[in-house]
Amino acid sequence: MNECLKKLVLINKEVEAFKKTYPEFHLELIKIINSCTDGYMLEKGFSLKIRNLFRILMEDDCDKIKINSKDYNLLKKHVSELMFKDFYGYFDFVDLVKNHVRSGSDCIGYNTFARLLYGEPPLSIYNNNPGIRQAFYVSKLLIEFAEVENNISILNNLNEINKQLIKKVYPETCFTDN
Repeated sequence: MNECLKKLVLINKEVEAFKKTYPEFHLELIKIINSCTDGYMLEKGFSLKIRNLFRILMEDDCDKIKINSKDYNLLKKHVSELMFKDFYGYFDFVDLVKNHVRSGSDCIGYNTFARLLYGEPPLSIYNNNPGIRQAFYVSKLLIEFAEVENNISILNNLNEINKQLIKKVYPETCFTDN
């Protein structure tokens, strides 16, 4: 297996463990990421809005972010609410991102990390498939389902439901050990 693909698989395992540990945080985070997902992200797998969201989450050179103040203030508000809803989840997430999303040859980008959060399989990302569209719609369905049910036990099962749906959407790119 290629080194880059191995890295994606390893990071994906950590993301999956995080999602199991903090299902409510993950759901809220996906809602925010969904609000930043635009047509370009769905088509090409890249979005400046998502990059800016992660930079705000990381409090990383916020003064250098090229974003209008209305969008910046809205994202900053979402990030603050997320932090106050689950303080420990927030800081564990920031640590996870710091470990894997930095410029350099040994890290992945913000948008690739967001695709892993959506549940897109590493092989789909590695092959540069535009599978983000399917992962985005799966996540939207899961959010709607969780909000309708409004039940904590549903949140605990969202990760497993997401995995099953992703396997149906991406049968050729799922690994048996994920």
